[in-house]
Amino acid sequence: MTLKTQPMLTHLTSDGHLFEVIKDVDGIIALEVAGDLAEGVGQILERFYDAVNDGDSIYTSELQALRVMAEMSGALISSVRLGAERGNSHAQ
Repeated sequence: MTLKTQPMLTHLTSDGHLFEVIKDVDGIIALEVAGDLAEGVGQILERFYDAVNDGDSIYTSELQALRVMAEMSGALISSVRLGAERGNSHAQ
């Protein structure tokens, strides 16, 4: 998977979501990104574990970043699931 490094514009969809998986995007790509985000959360938590054991600080902005990453991962998975359910209901 290739990730673009150019600046991205914040885009709110018509229903207020920050991002969405649209019809023309393969759901597998969204699931891969969700997995990458989840792996990133795990890596940051490992850093927190080491920091706390070494007496270092953990900042609230770092915790908020974890929350956003976890929510993004969950939103991607939910979007793919809902799309799959809608696709199956149209096939019947």
